[in-house]
Amino acid sequence: MKIGFFILLALFTLLLIGCENVKSDTAETTYASETIADTETIDLAVLGKTDPEIAAQYEKFKFADANITTTVQKAPRMQYTEPITFRLNEKTVTVNLPVFTGIPSWTVSFWHARNNFRNGRVGVQVVLENNTFPYFLIDKTGKLLDEDYEYPTTNEIDRDIPITYTGDTLQHGSEDIYCKGLMTRDGEIITDDIFKDIGNFVEGHAGAILDGEERIDVIVDTSGNIVCTLPQEFGNLTYHTGAVIGKGVVRRSCLDSNGSQICYLYSFKGERISDGYLYISGYTDGIAFIVTKDQKLGFIDELGNILLEPCIEYDDIMYPFDAEYYPDSFMEGTIILPISGEMAIIVVEQN
Repeated sequence: MKIGFFILLALFTLLLIGCENVKSDTAETTYASETIADTETIDLAVLGKTDPEIAAQYEKFKFADANITTTVQKAPRMQYTEPITFRLNEKTVTVNLPVFTGIPSWTVSFWHARNNFRNGRVGVQVVLENNTFPYFLIDKTGKLLDEDYEYPTTNEIDRDIPITYTGDTLQHGSEDIYCKGLMTRDGEIITDDIFKDIGNFVEGHAGAILDGEERIDVIVDTSGNIVCTLPQEFGNLTYHTGAVIGKGVVRRSCLDSNGSQICYLYSFKGERISDGYLYISGYTDGIAFIVTKDQKLGFIDELGNILLEPCIEYDDIMYPFDAEYYPDSFMEGTIILPISGEMAIIVVEQN
């Protein structure tokens, strides 16, 4: 009886040892796979590199000429190894890793003019050595959609947004520049020609300058009513018409005493609500990006509060005609900017 008991005890002990070995093997396998996954996530040899398939699409557009720019100071390629996240109200905002296209950044001509993403697509124009300016269409992943794209001369028109017309009234103190007014798309006059200038309508409002001996900057609605008057804070400095860039938010920019641009945000109450930056983009889903004079990009909300301190660096590019490049479009949460000598795309998402 005792012998049988010891035999059963021995078998039970062997079984326990076997089970422990199985658990240990399983744990090691799981740990090993997790380690591999973590390594792939932060593999600096892979992240930040140009996708060869994407770059191959743009071989015909690659051209570098020292005469195109006076200075090109490259920003670090690997600035962050995983997407940057921050909170906006109840949502998480994700700044994805840049997509590098392989296109030399200094060949991209006047990015300001034609890099607004619409329906996930954007047109990009470059300058080549034979003084041609090809224009091609890409998506947010950098994929080439059309290498011989014809830039559209007309866009879909929102018929509720008025347009400007040039009237017969000369601007104050001018002999050959006429004032502007507002009219409907069908040609019905909304206001007399009382403005020296009127900006684009965003969220049903536009910045304007009234005609007169003194400069008066205002915000008007689609009926031509003055919503507010913006304060004159820039003295004799040159500054532009206020641009409505979000709900109740207007961007004002001037040239400082050194001739450098500086932008501020104002509310429709005429209050300044932000610090000064080189540039402030338009808003997408309550977020705009800000650009500093040392080529760094961050994000703010519609109250001017900083959501992400300027930390994403881009190349310092100065064109021969002393025009400094800065990214300016944030359509559909997408930014085109030069990083480490290449045209890069950063997509910002909310969920």
